[in-house]
Amino acid sequence: MFSLIRLHSHGDTEQTDTESKMETDERALHVCFIGEWFDPHPQVVKTFLIKYYVESHSVEIKDLTTGRKFLKRTPIPPSASLSEQDFRVGRQVLLFSRNMKLIEYGDEATKQLLEASSEETAVVISSKVVKEGELGNVVALLERSVGGLQVVMMKALHATDNCVATQGLSVREQCALNNSDGLAVAIVMQGEGSIDKVRRALVEDGRYVSSVYSTASTAEAAKAKEALFNRSEFPAPHDEEGKSNRSNEDCTCCVIKPHAIKSRQVGGILQSISDAGYDIDEDCT
Repeated sequence: MFSLIRLHSHGDTEQTDTESKMETDERALHVCFIGEWFDPHPQVVKTFLIKYYVESHSVEIKDLTTGRKFLKRTPIPPSASLSEQDFRVGRQVLLFSRNMKLIEYGDEATKQLLEASSEETAVVISSKVVKEGELGNVVALLERSVGGLQVVMMKALHATDNCVATQGLSVREQCALNNSDGLAVAIVMQGEGSIDKVRRALVEDGRYVSSVYSTASTAEAAKAKEALFNRSEFPAPHDEEGKSNRSNEDCTCCVIKPHAIKSRQVGGILQSISDAGYDIDEDCT
């Protein structure tokens, strides 16, 4: 939660109650982000400055393309199910039917306030763990880390050691993925001190140290995130004719809803699926 501050005005000029309230509201604690939204009609990505006011739980949005105010300061409706914890770089917030991705801080004050709590670490869980039905337990272990971390990205990987190693991640040596011939999983955990918390949780638990790789620095986490999530080096396995090896006859789709992610129930849900005898895969085509 953000630390709230009280603001006081100084000077000899008398102010009416309304003027004082307006000034206090204008100077109230808020955080700024640069957000992107894909407008489906002209098929373009638009950029916005989003101000989130903590105490009043309201937002103000400016269209950076036109320089005009897009939305005057407006309370966020309860139906949006948003809290101050959702306003972090890299996350998506649904504001008035528009899915805004927060791509960077809007000012230096916001960066100083939130950068520590937005720290990310990338984690690669080997196919050995997935085959043994332990994926959910690993994710739950990380979600339960001191202070609580949240899963913000997850992707299935059908990757060979050499494929991963070409990105400089050294997964073969550090994660013992030399037998990773099946489905591995990459996730990004977010939260204050996430890098140290993930590594400490894995060491203290002891069961997954040789089967789970986590990044050791913010620079390495950023590099791994780019390599694992923003590129296409990790395609799903196909046969010699280029067709997928899986059919959609024996599979179903599971969607984990945002409230479950926020309450750190991803690991428990994945483990329940595994315990019920189902294999987890990223697609059936």
